[in-house]
Amino acid sequence: MKSVAAAAALSAALLAASGCGGSSHGSASALHRASMVARNIARSLDDPSAKTAEVFGPASYTALVNASQNVSSTAHRSGSFYLLVLHGRFVCDWCSRPPGGKSPTGRTVTQIWSPAAGRLDLSILHRGLAPSISRLGRPTPISWG
Repeated sequence: MKSVAAAAALSAALLAASGCGGSSHGSASALHRASMVARNIARSLDDPSAKTAEVFGPASYTALVNASQNVSSTAHRSGSFYLLVLHGRFVCDWCSRPPGGKSPTGRTVTQIWSPAAGRLDLSILHRGLAPSISRLGRPTPISWG
């Protein structure tokens, strides 16, 4: 329970330090929930040592897909969405793959997430983020213990 309180306090402190009243980078509650989602992603991808992430948003689903994947998609979902970016050494044993294929691995993971819709669009990347990610502005760093 102490780590949950610490994550909430850290999220609130980051918002205050960034000069964002919470509106442009999401509410403290959404960032706290995002840190718990990011922690679960790291664990489920076999890298419990990952303790930090970057959060882009809130933004539209379409904007996050286009910027993170460097595509021109018209996919639409209503609501506010966030892009969570984790760095580490990830292995996805539960991801689909051809019969006999190896588990996907990578050093960067992106996950589109919404407080209302949950986790969507997981990507495991061997390379860094697409340059188009800069369209989303500066991310908010989060961490968990």
